Amino acid sequence: CRHCGYAFMERRDSERIGSDVDFIILIKGRKISAKLKDYSERGARIVYKDGGGMDIDAEVDIYIREFHIHRKARAVWTRKLPGSYISAGFAMLKNKS
Repeated sequence: CRHCGYAFMERRDSERIGSDVDFIILIKGRKISAKLKDYSERGARIVYKDGGGMDIDAEVDIYIREFHIHRKARAVWTRKLPGSYISAGFAMLKNKS
C-alpha cells in the first residue's frame, strides 16, 4: 500500500496478459458478446453488457479464435460497472481426456 507500506501478497500464481479482444461466450445455450480484458493459463477477466446477468459458479464455453482458446470456464466473481456493464472473473476448467 502506498499509504501505509503494507505489502499485499499476490494470489495469482500465473502471469496475467492484458488484452482487448472481442469474443463470444456461450452460457446455457445463449451467446453473449464480451471483451477479454486479461487472461492467464488458469483464468480470465471479461467485460460484457448486462443482459440478465450471470451466476457465480456458472459454467460457460469460451472461444477466442485469436489466442486459440476454446475451454470451459467457471465464473468466480462478478462486479457491476457503469453503463450496465458487468466485469467477471473466470477460472479455466481442466479439459476432460
